[in-house]
Amino acid sequence: MSAGVTQVWTAIKQKGNFVWEVALSWTDGATPGTVPATALKDASFASVAGSYLFAFKTIPSASAAPSVYSFTLVDSDGLDILNGAGASRPATGVQVTIPQQDSSNALFGPVFCDAGVTLNVTGNSNANGAGVIKLFFSVNDIP
Repeated sequence: MSAGVTQVWTAIKQKGNFVWEVALSWTDGATPGTVPATALKDASFASVAGSYLFAFKTIPSASAAPSVYSFTLVDSDGLDILNGAGASRPATGVQVTIPQQDSSNALFGPVFCDAGVTLNVTGNSNANGAGVIKLFFSVNDIP
């Protein structure tokens, strides 16, 4: 099995605002640690620039469970916009998390994305491990 990331963008209307749900299905290769860095792009939404990331959900694959893994969302300035909140995702069980705004003071809440964002998945040690990361962006305002 080859490593890769597939993106599915879905517009959801919530409280008069449009929210993007971005499902990122990732699969590691036969050699663990080979998930490619992937820019978040879609034809209908050129990038996530100018929106707010207000929540994310991690869902490990039931058929090809990963080991404990981490992910970052890095903007064009090299900043992980999650401030480490994507670290140590479990191999089993679904988790919903609010982005961490400040790693020093443990402040959580929506994060403004002022530049394009790239997904990096690291730390999986199971061959062909897989999962889904769902990101929720508000285009207009914080929902």
